[in-house]
Amino acid sequence: MQAQLNLNDYYIDEFSFVANRDHVPSETVCGTIDVDFEISRNADKPLDFMIYLRVDVNPREEDFQKCDYRIHLKLTGFFSFAEGTTEDRISNMIAPNGLSMLYGVARGFVGNATATSWHGKFVLSSLNLNEMIKRKAEVASKAEKPARKTKTK
Repeated sequence: MQAQLNLNDYYIDEFSFVANRDHVPSETVCGTIDVDFEISRNADKPLDFMIYLRVDVNPREEDFQKCDYRIHLKLTGFFSFAEGTTEDRISNMIAPNGLSMLYGVARGFVGNATATSWHGKFVLSSLNLNEMIKRKAEVASKAEKPARKTKTK
């Protein structure tokens, strides 16, 4: 049985990492991760979607100085839904399921790319994607609301 949502292809748009050779490993987890995404639908093929994902680990210098790696990754995934998938199902699945698949690609890629580096394999942390999606939707809805007009004297 075919899945309702399929990851058809993906591309690494940008990737870089720097190992902090001065970092002394410890059991304390350190660093910051910043993730953002954009989802777009193909106007000509409404069952097809593109998801752009950006992942930055320790982008600020002060975080990098305390940690083992700085990582920057941008990737794009192409997804399609099976014929007959309802619009309701599509809108409920594309963000959490598509992002989950694409972030899994990112985790594997980063792990493989850093495996032979100075501090060994770096595994991107697990994320609460539902919370991330919710926060992005809240920010977007606030941006769409028109500003209230105030009277000045």
